[in-house]
Amino acid sequence: MNLNMKLSATVLCSSLISTVVGFYLGHSSSATTATEQVPAPLVQSETNANACSEPNSATITLAENKPDVSTPDAPPEKAAQTTEVTEPPKALMAKDLFGQLEEALNQPSPYAESIQSALQAQLLYEMSHNPAALSWAITQFKNGLSTETGQILGALLGVIQDPEVEAASIELVEGSSSEEKIAGLELMARLGIYGEKQRSHVMKLLSGETNKNVMGAALYALPKHPTSPQETTQIINTLKPLTQNDDPELRRRAMIAVANWANDREKLDPVVDALKDNSADVRAGAAFALAQSRYSDQSVASALVDLVKNDEEDWVVREIAWQTLADLPMSESHYKIFEKFQAELDASAEVETASTTEPVAP
Repeated sequence: MNLNMKLSATVLCSSLISTVVGFYLGHSSSATTATEQVPAPLVQSETNANACSEPNSATITLAENKPDVSTPDAPPEKAAQTTEVTEPPKALMAKDLFGQLEEALNQPSPYAESIQSALQAQLLYEMSHNPAALSWAITQFKNGLSTETGQILGALLGVIQDPEVEAASIELVEGSSSEEKIAGLELMARLGIYGEKQRSHVMKLLSGETNKNVMGAALYALPKHPTSPQETTQIINTLKPLTQNDDPELRRRAMIAVANWANDREKLDPVVDALKDNSADVRAGAAFALAQSRYSDQSVASALVDLVKNDEEDWVVREIAWQTLADLPMSESHYKIFEKFQAELDASAEVETASTTEPVAP
């Protein structure tokens, strides 16, 4: 009886092993079907084989060589390509803010001013902290010098003291068009960097340029800054011819520049002479320029008094001359004229106040 049971078990084990081997060898050529169907028979064969007293070595070999059905990892090359495509451009934020700013400018609203200010502040921060955004903004500025957004970018770039911005200002100043030169000079003035390189470009334009707008921008880009006495004299000698230019606005700006750079009383002569210019704007500019100068004497005070006491002179010119006179030493006669005009100012202010408070008749 026991012998029959052992023979039956042996036959059963042999039958199971033969079935598994035949199944695997018959279907290993079909990769897709095999990867889905092989695991179940293999697990079953291992279990049944362990129930036998002498497990067949073929069963173990099949289990160890079981195909890997796990999902393979993506190839490194493909993964790298995917990362490169999905990575956002470094200047994307600046471009997005700039697009919003353009949209805000083109669609006015009650909150337009506050929206534009907020966008400009964000754009300035991005330009200041992201080199890619700064490079993009410089290119955008150069491509749209005459546009409103281009001018806004120019103003924002003017507060970023970066070598790339400085180089852009010089590149524009050296440009061929008046538009480029003016934009470069204005950017240079905003940056407030007055090295020898910047000064040489400005001086070259002041002495050789014929476009009055470019010359005016060059004067704007040449504020007073420390120089040697020889350089100061050279600058003033370059500015003097401009005080005789036929354009009143250019003369006015030149007067202010000469007064700022004058390092003695004698160099103020063109400004004092301009107090008799035939343009009221130039006379007012000359009086204002004398107030900015550190040098004066009785001859300067006398020229200003002549303007203050002249009843036919433009009122604004008289008032500016009077304000300048207040900061200068005055003789007794000059002081009396000063007080007289002050009384006129007070009376004028009282009349103006009375006219604004007078009730309107029903």
